[in-house]
Amino acid sequence: MVMRTGQLPDLRSPFRRPDAAEGDRPEGLESLIDSNSSFDGLFRVGNHLRIEGEAKGEIQCDGTLTVAEGATVSAKITAASVVVAGSLSGEITCRERLQILPSGRVSGTVTTGSLAIQEGALYEGELHMRTTPAEVRPQPPAPRVAPVRGRGAANRTVEPPPAVRVST
Repeated sequence: MVMRTGQLPDLRSPFRRPDAAEGDRPEGLESLIDSNSSFDGLFRVGNHLRIEGEAKGEIQCDGTLTVAEGATVSAKITAASVVVAGSLSGEITCRERLQILPSGRVSGTVTTGSLAIQEGALYEGELHMRTTPAEVRPQPPAPRVAPVRGRGAANRTVEPPPAVRVST
């Protein structure tokens, strides 16, 4: 297996798609499983990981996991963020975001804080969205405006029924 670790290459590097935008580039170090390599087992990386070949087993990534176009991954994934342009199946847990690009295919159980599926991408499976406690707080219902007939009715509102209290 050939694996390289070092500073992120520039956009002309063979490690990156030539059409990748600067915004797609994760900051920091990036490890690589290239297109001529395969991996089966537990893979832990303390930075970003780009897979261009084949990986099976379990992957724990502290940064962004990128599954390149043409790559095949069947694994239990735990990562800060995941970007998929190839094929990914398994149990996927993203602390931040899962992004599926137009050429991407994802199947399995996904748990994430944010999900972006671009047109042309495929997702099949079970989805669990993580929320922070601040996002779970119940909001008071907005007053409902009902049509009322008669004189002076234009400024009248109808109050909603009493709210159900939810304790956390």
